[in-house]
Order: sequence, then C-alpha cells, then structure tokens
Amino acid sequence: MSAIRRWLWLADAILLIVLSLYIFAGRDLVPFHGDESTLIWMSADYHYLVQEHDPAPVVFRMPPVNGTRQFNRVMTGSVDALTIGLAWDLAGLTVDDLNEVWDWGAFDYPTPYEWVVNERRGAVPDDHLLAIGRTPSTLFTIASLFLVFWIARWVSRNRPATWLAAILYATSPAVLVNGRRAMQEGAMFFGTALIILVALYTLRAQRQGSWRPALLGWYLALGAASGFAMGCKHTSAIVAAIAFLVVLLYPRLARWDRTVIAFDRRHVSALLAAGVLAAIVFVALMPIWWSLAALIVLAGLLLACLSFSGLGRPWLAWAARGAAVLLIFGATELQPTVIYDILRTPFYMLEQRQQLVEIQRDEHGDIDSFGDGLVLLARDTFVSYAQYYEDPTWATFEVTKAEIVAYEASGLAGRRGWVWDALQVGLLGVGLIALAVRWREGESWLLGLWLLFPALVLLLTNPLPWQRYYIGLHAPAAILAGLGLTALLAYTGRARGGAAR
Repeated sequence: MSAIRRWLWLADAILLIVLSLYIFAGRDLVPFHGDESTLIWMSADYHYLVQEHDPAPVVFRMPPVNGTRQFNRVMTGSVDALTIGLAWDLAGLTVDDLNEVWDWGAFDYPTPYEWVVNERRGAVPDDHLLAIGRTPSTLFTIASLFLVFWIARWVSRNRPATWLAAILYATSPAVLVNGRRAMQEGAMFFGTALIILVALYTLRAQRQGSWRPALLGWYLALGAASGFAMGCKHTSAIVAAIAFLVVLLYPRLARWDRTVIAFDRRHVSALLAAGVLAAIVFVALMPIWWSLAALIVLAGLLLACLSFSGLGRPWLAWAARGAAVLLIFGATELQPTVIYDILRTPFYMLEQRQQLVEIQRDEHGDIDSFGDGLVLLARDTFVSYAQYYEDPTWATFEVTKAEIVAYEASGLAGRRGWVWDALQVGLLGVGLIALAVRWREGESWLLGLWLLFPALVLLLTNPLPWQRYYIGLHAPAAILAGLGLTALLAYTGRARGGAAR
C-alpha cells in the first residue's frame, strides 16, 4: 500500500471517529420524549426472557394478561427494548429500577400537568437509567454511520463525496435527535442500511455469471438482514421490499450483460428462500410471536425453497422436499391453526397500526392535501431542523423547553442554516441525474428506490405531520448528495481536460 493510500485510510478513520464521538456526546443532552419511557418500560421483557427464562408473560395471547404491554409488543420492534435490557443488566440495574409507561392520555386537553402526573406515577426515568437506555440506540446510530460511509464509498468511488455523505448524515438534526433517544430509530437506521449494503453485495454476486453456493449465501444474507431490520422497526419492511424487488428483477434489467445470472427457477427459488429466512429471523427476534409450530412450518418452507435452488445432487433436493413436507404436516398436528396464524399475523399487525394511526390523527390533526404532504416531505427531509415532540402539549412543559435550549446551545444538535440545505438539495438533484444516466446498473435502481419509493408511500399513506416518519430518507439523501458531488467532480475534470487540449 502506497503512502498516499495509507494517509487516505487514516483520514477515513479520523473522520468516522470524530463523527462517532459527536453523535455519542449528545446522548445525555437530547430532549426527552415520552416514547423513551415506553421503550425502557418494555425492556422488562429482557428480564422475563433472559433472567427468568420464562417467555410465557411475553408471548401473544388472547385475552392478554396486560393489554398495554401486549399492544406495544405488537406495534414495536423488540431489538431496542431487548438491547436496553442488556444495557441495564450490564450496568448492574434490575427490572425493579425501571420506570412506568408514559400515559399520553392523562388529560383530554393541553396542560403542563401531564408531565407532573407522569412524573408522580414514576413514568419519568432518572438520568442514570435514561442514559443507559439511550446507549444501545446511540450505538446503533453510530454503527449506521459506518454503513452509510461504506455504501457511499461503494457507489461514489470518490473519497470527498464519501466524506460529504458521512458528514451530512451524522450532522442531520433529525437523525441525531431520534437516533440518540431510547427509541426504535437508531436500530432502524442500522437495520435498513444493512439491508442496502447486503443487497449491493448480492447484486455484485449476480454479475459473476454462474450459479454457485456463494451467490445463494448472499441471497440468504439479504433475508437475514431484512428479518433483523424488521425486528428493529416494522416499517423497515419497505426497504426490504425494495431490496428484494431489485435483486429479483436485476437479471431481467441486465439481459444485455451476459455476465449476469439468468432469471430462472434457481434465482426465484433462492429469493423465496431468502424471504422465508427473513420471516424466521423476524419471528426469532419478536418474542411475542414465538411459536414452535410456526418456526417448524417456516423451516419446512425454507427447505422446500432451497431444494429448487439447483445446488447439490438431485437426491438431496428430493430429500429436502420430503423433509419439508414432514415438517409442515408435523407442525399442523402440533398446532392445527398454525398456517392460519402465520398468515393472520401481518394483517393483525396492520390492523393494530391503523387503529393507532386513527387515534393519533384524531388527537393531533391531519395532512390536509397532497400539496401539504409534499411540503412536509421536503421540509422534514431537506431542512436542517429537528421536531423535538409531536404532541403540542409538550410546548407547555418547562422541563422540555429548558432541555431544548440547553441542547441547541451545546453545539451537538447538528448542522444549521440554509447553506447546508441548499448544498444537499442541489447535489441530490445531480445525484439523481447521475443515477438516471447509469440506469442499467442495479445499484442505481436500488439507491434511487431507497429514496423515492418510501417518499411516495409517505405521500400517499401518511396522515400525520411527524418528522419521525421521514427520517428514513436521510441516509439515501446524504448518499445521493455524495454521488452528486462525484458527478460534478468528474464533469469538472473532463471540462479541464478538454480545455487543456
């Protein structure tokens, strides 16, 4: 390795370390959110599962033992709550040190006494517990920075562009506020970036021209990453769907390229196996859905899909199919309703989500028109600001107002000013043009859809003017801005070369 390359790698490391320290330094100063109480309260599941070795209080049942806990387990990814539990366990705390759940309905009208009531109920965690609870999410956010850097380096092939993408991402006020809090977003940042990175490797493996075990391994890795991300936050399923769609269709999109694998039974079967593995990982990470019979059925389906992937001797494929049939029928004997339960679960989760959204819309208003939604999308994605609370009642809390002032005065709240915003928007536009020019590449479809498809879904379906729903767009926006800088640098280099001639 040349001396210049060593210095460049050192610069990469220094930048990532500085940005990581910047993210972590603001952990204790970020203004408190009531959902942090809920996630820390839910970390009691760690006590049942790890310390008591008793999943019974956590697994779904009707009627529920505790309706509030079960509802939150259904609606919330378990990764953050369980890692919070691990954090307080390592810190020497016990389940008895946890706070109560935040009561959002303490009053039917805005009043500063909501804070007082919740504080008296024990719903406000003390500073030590809150810092411990925020640590896993903050570390996940830092880890997501490394993945964003990796992805940006992959697609831009340019260090200044990669550095810019990392800086834009790590200094986004919205990313910092939500990623530092004891909530799902830090894990979601990491999980969704992991999906995209694994999908990039899968696309590269598809260009090797032959079907082999390594390619199947990347398909399964994509499934595992998708299941993990959905266990972090359920809305990560949108990013997983994008990755699966691009990987599925890339052999068709690149038919002109003879080095790309064929769109055949092996390709489709392997991707189906990846989808089943995603479901297995998701169920494994969501204790509320633990069911031996369900896992047996999913294992049978995984074997069946793998048997058509074309790897191994024919007799092994038939043996796998026979084992799959035995597993599925055995599971139905163990639990006759298991297949119905598996199919019913995602619809039940969607029903519960819709009920929650309707309640929130009644309490906090609605987006009036498509134009308003477009303005909201642009503001919450490209304007350097953070929405510290969604409930307007919190504007009356003296504690919250003081925390916001202290946080913004600390210098750790992220970038500010229209110059940064204009820079990102302008470079993002150039980056999208660069993707369009490279439309034959699977990476272009993957990155473009990572930004545009969730944005379209939000425009068409999101009724709530909450920035938290839009923060998943910040990573692809930063990466595409970096790609835009690459395109500008390349154009400038060509222009100078032409002028020199």
